[in-house]
Amino acid sequence: MKKKNILVVDDERSIVEIWKEVFEALGHEVSTAHNGDNGVKLIKETDFDLILTDMKMPGSDGTVILDHVANIEKNPKLILSSGYIQ
Repeated sequence: MKKKNILVVDDERSIVEIWKEVFEALGHEVSTAHNGDNGVKLIKETDFDLILTDMKMPGSDGTVILDHVANIEKNPKLILSSGYIQ
């Protein structure tokens, strides 16, 4: 299996750490961000194969990540998640 470059963006640190451990155990490179602004900054600096992002975060949320990914040349896979219940 080819090593993938993965970004995990979530404001809940425990969620970020769980995904980081899982993906690293599978042999992938993992970057993390705890808000949308930092996630976008990393996306501008690095080509990711997969981005896993929370939809609801304080400040810039998952829609900011989604909008940014839609406007870049390389199209990484994108997984949107939310623990938000209304």
